[in-house]
Parts: sequence; C-alpha cells; structure tokens
Amino acid sequence: QNQKEFIGNVSHELKTPITLIQGSIETLQDTSLTTTERTDFFKILSSNTNRMKTLINNCLLLSKLETHYINHLDLKHTSLSHSLEISIQAYVPLASKKHIRINYSQKELQETYCLQNTSLLQEAFNNVIENAIKYSPNHSQLSIQTTIQNKHISIAISDQGPGIPD
Repeated sequence: QNQKEFIGNVSHELKTPITLIQGSIETLQDTSLTTTERTDFFKILSSNTNRMKTLINNCLLLSKLETHYINHLDLKHTSLSHSLEISIQAYVPLASKKHIRINYSQKELQETYCLQNTSLLQEAFNNVIENAIKYSPNHSQLSIQTTIQNKHISIAISDQGPGIPD
C-alpha cells in the first residue's frame, strides 16, 4: 500500500513539470514570440527540468536506502566540520547570486570527529542548505550554528525564508 501511494505521489510530482515543459516547447514553436517571451519560456523549461532532476535524485537516493544499501553504510571516523564545510562551500556561489550571507563558525566542531557516512551526511547538509538559500529572500542571511553537549552534536541551520507551514 505504501509503495502504491509513493508511486502515485511521485507520478503526480513529475507530471506537473512535464506538462509545463511540454507547454513551453509547444509555445516556443510559435515564431511570433518576442525575445522576452522566449526568455521567459526558457526560464520555465530550466526551472522545471531542475525540479524533475531533484525529484529523480531523491527517488534514487531513497531506492538505495531501501535496497539494503543502508546495511552497508560505509561508516568512517571523519571530521564533522570538514563534511559541513564542503557542503557550505558548494553553495557559496548560489548564496552570492542572491546576496545571501552565510554565517558559520567552525570553532566548536574544529576537532570533532564522528562515525559517519560522509556522502549521505553531505547529501542531507546540501538539501537543507540549498532549500534555505532557495527560499530565502535576496539580501538576507543564513546562519549555521553548532553545539556540542554531553557527546551530542546539534547543527541548526536558520534562514529568513517563509518556513514550512505546520
């Protein structure tokens, strides 16, 4: 039942960008469009292609996790600050385009090592950081704070976006 529901949801999520892409292609075949109108339709194509790419990548990751990949997590004792820093650096160009300042100090995590699957952890960091930037207004800031208390590590990523409704 869960699998049928999941497939139905994914199909619905993919149908919307495909419909928008198809409509944009059909409209772009009209030779009377202005350059501005064509540019707008190319933006729609790009945005929806990226949306589909994200959906597909998420499905592939979920598939890996469900097909016993989780039993072979390849855990290694690695620097947590290094993993987080790689993800932050990957999104500096996107943040710069929107004039978003990323505030992060690695002091607290500098010498912190933990058992982790670096690629899965970075995937999680990437997802949260990308969404924080994507949904934050221009000229805002993204704050990444880390705390360690009683051998528990907390990483809080806050932005100035609209948030997720309850």
